[in-house]
Amino acid sequence: DLFITPSMKLKKDLMKTGILNIRNIYTGIKLLKYSKLNKGNNLLYMGRLSKEKGIKYLLKAMINITKKIPAVHLNITGGGPEKENLERLIKQLKLEKNVSFIGQIPNKEIERYYKISNILIVPSICEEVFPLVGIEAMSAGRPVIGTRVGGIPEWLDDGKTGFLVDPGNSAQIAEKVIQLFSNRKLMDKMGENGRKKAEQLDIKNHIKEIEIVYQEVIDKYKNNK
Repeated sequence: DLFITPSMKLKKDLMKTGILNIRNIYTGIKLLKYSKLNKGNNLLYMGRLSKEKGIKYLLKAMINITKKIPAVHLNITGGGPEKENLERLIKQLKLEKNVSFIGQIPNKEIERYYKISNILIVPSICEEVFPLVGIEAMSAGRPVIGTRVGGIPEWLDDGKTGFLVDPGNSAQIAEKVIQLFSNRKLMDKMGENGRKKAEQLDIKNHIKEIEIVYQEVIDKYKNNK
């Protein structure tokens, strides 16, 4: 038997249980159209609206962000059980003018939302295996601010394609957002670096790696018959 994992974090966890014959192959994506960053102040969250996604920490970060960048705007896409709680929190924090709930968007609209955004935020507080949303954003040329959980540090190069922050740390999220909006050259460079990183995770490369592993298993089976 051979097990395939989509992240080194999951591979290490499985090895602790005694499973040793494991090959790590990162999940690939279909590359989005690359576009230069606009001059806006737009943040994007894309994903499920649930507690483990840490969205409330992003909203709390918006308090400090709006003080430095009053025109900043956060688009939240997706749906889930936390929507009502998040809407209440937005009112409590008086962020109605700075945050919009977009709801579920069709696949054909995803590229457009990346295009109008400057930074993607992945504020998860759970052990995400290998969330593809950040890689999609990088393929579109957008820097990512994500948390140090699960497999996120495996694709997000801190200081190169974006920034890593501690889970649940609103102050760090705000600090990194403000840093990027204060340094557009750095933002542009991270967007370019992100595209190069995403190209390594093109679905075409993923398929080739899977085919090689399958052939190895088939050949081994034939030789052992």
